[in-house]
Amino acid sequence: MRLILDTNVWTYIGERRETRAFEQLEDELGLDVVIPPSILLEALRIPVDDVLARVAEAMTERRGARTHPLPEARLEADELISQARVLRPRWFRRFPAPGSVSSLEAFWTRRLWQEAARDPKRVAARLPKEMDQADDVILAIQNANKRVFLDASFHFEGDPPLFDLRDQPTDVTLGWDGDRIEAWRFEGANVWWRGLVTEPRRARRVGGDTTYADWAGASLDLDMVGRNRPDFNRFWYYEVSADSMPRAWLRSMVHWVQLETKIGVGNPRDAQHAAYLLDADIFVTADRRFRRVLDLCGRGRPHPLPKCG
Repeated sequence: MRLILDTNVWTYIGERRETRAFEQLEDELGLDVVIPPSILLEALRIPVDDVLARVAEAMTERRGARTHPLPEARLEADELISQARVLRPRWFRRFPAPGSVSSLEAFWTRRLWQEAARDPKRVAARLPKEMDQADDVILAIQNANKRVFLDASFHFEGDPPLFDLRDQPTDVTLGWDGDRIEAWRFEGANVWWRGLVTEPRRARRVGGDTTYADWAGASLDLDMVGRNRPDFNRFWYYEVSADSMPRAWLRSMVHWVQLETKIGVGNPRDAQHAAYLLDADIFVTADRRFRRVLDLCGRGRPHPLPKCG
């Protein structure tokens, strides 16, 4: 049975010094404990040093006996690459370069955990400021969207929210047929255009975040991807399916469904965590608001979500 614990549960285990008791339960029930890197990175933000040390110990004590998935950017890149193979074979590099991501894979599945076990405070100090800046941007967008949704008396009932692009910038409307599209498609198109085209071009000049490009660029010719924005938009707006891109769908849906609850500073990280829930049978969290969001998302899901406790 695959189990994911939310950061608040790991914090409880560490603060109460229940690490050994949990490990015993882990063995007795034969649990496969999956710890997403987003959970570890959130835990490393704990500001109290002794609590941070105990929580990090609880999460890293049994590294070899637990499952450490690759980051959500890689998992979502795999979905994109799989769909591009069917729908956009011309996007692929003539000579793939799988070796270019081997060091990234080693970092996220082994080295990060080893370093967090040795010196969590030092790893925490190295967390990039861009993570907080990205969270701030997401929260600002959510606050703006919430005002619109309140004015429209919107309530999520299981069907995905629809988005009208009439007031969007011209490059976003290229390839658009004029109908309302599912919100996850709009978000996916913008996130991945920025990640595969805008940020790599910017990075060549002044530096920038190339996370998505680093993962997808081993298979895709990013210059080819960036040559035709209308074609790229149509790929997202009309051709890919939620069934084939469940992580992208779920992360986006969490963003939108969060508008039905009080917007909190943890919203961006909750959406990150959601991308891993397809890897679990059970998800345990002390966050009732997050459980409510997942329950609402589950009503329109393309793939089963884990049981939440």
